[in-house]
Amino acid sequence: MNKRFINSTIFGTLLFGAAFLAACKDDVENYDNSVYLGETDKVEMILVDIEAGEVTKQGTVRTYLAKAQNSDVKVTYGVDGNLVARYNALNGDNAELLPAEFYEINDPSVVIKAGEVTASSLDINFINLDQLDYSKVYVLPLTIVSSDVDILDSQRNIYYVVKKASLVNWAVNMNNNNLYVDWENADVVNNLTKMSAEALIKVDGFADDRDSKISTIMGVEGKFLIRLGDSTIPSDQLQIAADGENVTSSDWKIKAGVWTHLAVTFDADTKTVQVYINGNKKTEKAFQNFAGPVNWGVRYAEETETERGFWIGYSYGDLRYLDGSMAECRIWNKVLTEEEINSANHFYRVAADSEGLVSYWKLNDGAGNTVKDYTANGNDATASNDLKWSNVNLPE
Repeated sequence: MNKRFINSTIFGTLLFGAAFLAACKDDVENYDNSVYLGETDKVEMILVDIEAGEVTKQGTVRTYLAKAQNSDVKVTYGVDGNLVARYNALNGDNAELLPAEFYEINDPSVVIKAGEVTASSLDINFINLDQLDYSKVYVLPLTIVSSDVDILDSQRNIYYVVKKASLVNWAVNMNNNNLYVDWENADVVNNLTKMSAEALIKVDGFADDRDSKISTIMGVEGKFLIRLGDSTIPSDQLQIAADGENVTSSDWKIKAGVWTHLAVTFDADTKTVQVYINGNKKTEKAFQNFAGPVNWGVRYAEETETERGFWIGYSYGDLRYLDGSMAECRIWNKVLTEEEINSANHFYRVAADSEGLVSYWKLNDGAGNTVKDYTANGNDATASNDLKWSNVNLPE
């Protein structure tokens, strides 16, 4: 082939490519820019805890720009009562427009500075919340009413839903996930000669299709572990697996698809384990050899067969997760009585400074991958994978 022809062909191709790239760049730089919210018809819950004396809450709006501009972009929000019907239709709700005396917006405008793509925050202050009629649900629909650039119509509305908080409003889906604790204060959960552990769980599916048939609640593998199922017992039956010895009972079974409160107590003096399911006292069991104490304040950067730490939703291997949701996970340094477990609202909430309460993960954070310990001990838990939060209303 003629070398000159080859060179001419290459030159022409390069010239065409450069022109094409220039045209693409010009298209990118000149397409219509727009402002928008992070998601379509976004809903934010303002849950008011009347029992805790909440009278004010705050919401924050974030506005985004598709691409940075060379100049500031001003965006203005407004309340649109006509959007209440849209919210109700989309969410199957019967909310009413939040009256004006229950919120304040000091300045409805935000600015996206030149060269940036995120606006300064717009704060909405919800006030006088103790005066609302909580037999109703209220919604405050905000919409982008004006902007220096185009508005993405499908992502211009946000709905703040104001309602009375339930005792439990959030839960974590533990499917293929788990929580570990880097103990800031491990002493509080070590040398437990008397202890209680509690959790609210809703099992979506038991581990029948897994080799071990085990679903883990919490504890330390090979030391003291609360779990469901085993190779020799049904996958819906609770078992306490201690150091070289396991105990269980045929009446320690739970149901799938419903929220269940579990409480397990251990007394080293008598070697006895007592299980309560939804407050109902089940058959007491005693260890023959294991006498405690329970040491849950351990954590190893790399676990081995003999060095294992405390987990929520994990033991031995990744397939022993809990396929379901969890809330109200607690550890006590005392044996809870039947009366204490069945006291008013105990399944759903206890005071963080309760006597003997040494770890309290409410699992009500609602976002993020860190779960707060509500006691003063500061032993927060961290998820191995991104947490999936769900809004719940317990008791139902």
